[in-house]
Amino acid sequence: MSPRLAGRTVLVTGSTRGIGRAIAQRAAAEGALVVVTGRDARAGDDVVRGIEARGGAAVFHAADVSIAEDVEGLVGTAASAGGGLDGLVVNAASVEQGNGDGPVTEIDLASWNQMIAMNLTSVFLCTKFGLQAMIDSGGGGSVVMIGSLAAARGVVGMDGYTAAKGGLAALNHSIATYYSRYRIRCNCLSLGFIDSGTERARHAMAIPGYREAQAAWQLGRIGRPEEVATVASHLLSDESSLINGALIPLDGGAFAASHKPQPTVQDLPGHPREQFAYPDLTG
Repeated sequence: MSPRLAGRTVLVTGSTRGIGRAIAQRAAAEGALVVVTGRDARAGDDVVRGIEARGGAAVFHAADVSIAEDVEGLVGTAASAGGGLDGLVVNAASVEQGNGDGPVTEIDLASWNQMIAMNLTSVFLCTKFGLQAMIDSGGGGSVVMIGSLAAARGVVGMDGYTAAKGGLAALNHSIATYYSRYRIRCNCLSLGFIDSGTERARHAMAIPGYREAQAAWQLGRIGRPEEVATVASHLLSDESSLINGALIPLDGGAFAASHKPQPTVQDLPGHPREQFAYPDLTG
């Protein structure tokens, strides 16, 4: 594997597990100095040791990316570790279906605020400080946002998460438009369901019929974190120098499907779903 990210410093948020960990490992294998971050220091240290055992370079900095002071310190560590910041992967996210999120009539304000904080405000903070570090470095750079198919299609029972991911997609366009003057690109990966190995993914996969329903819309199988990491590393490299402001689907074709069933989502309490007859359009 050619070291196409050699000499670069890449910060990957939410990289102590799942998709973020896979991206951090791939970037390190491509030659980058990787800054691993998350709230679990033990898990972060494990990721760093694993990267170093394979001959890569990485450091860990604990941070909560929904807190401005944490993010500012994190980006400072990244910039000083490698003499500047060249790549930023904004991956940290939270999904709370059935535990705070839901249809808008069922979400309380505290749950809504938490969903926006973890999935959109965190992106604002990471790009706010990360972009400034890239500008200060003077060498341009690449931002890769890890988004969701939910930004382009409604997801039943996840209105807070969907709104946040829609905001992320729109922010991607705006960042790409303005910061290109500093030779900084910004692109967003729109993910379908990925078997990330996280607790949320394991819970979803345990629902009877869930894997089969997802696979039916995704080339007959579920995506893997390593497949996301492959595309992310391409976007971090000069090989993607003409790609900017893109929403790139990594969903096995799910976005192209006309309808995605949600058999596990319950109706509102006391309000069963109404069944509508097809209108007569024959005239």
